[in-house]
Amino acid sequence: MHSRLRFENPPALPHEVVVETKERALRDRSAEGEAAGVLIETALSAITQFPTPRGFSVT
Repeated sequence: MHSRLRFENPPALPHEVVVETKERALRDRSAEGEAAGVLIETALSAITQFPTPRGFSVT
């Protein structure tokens, strides 16, 4: 296990982009991958709101 894991926080996506992408995936399954990426980015951009586990660095 790495002792110095590092995470770089992506910029937050506009709410409209997130909603539009999720709605498109609900209509068209071929857009599911893009929607998953948007949801992951949303979760990662929110990670700085919580305490950072020891051994991790959030920038």
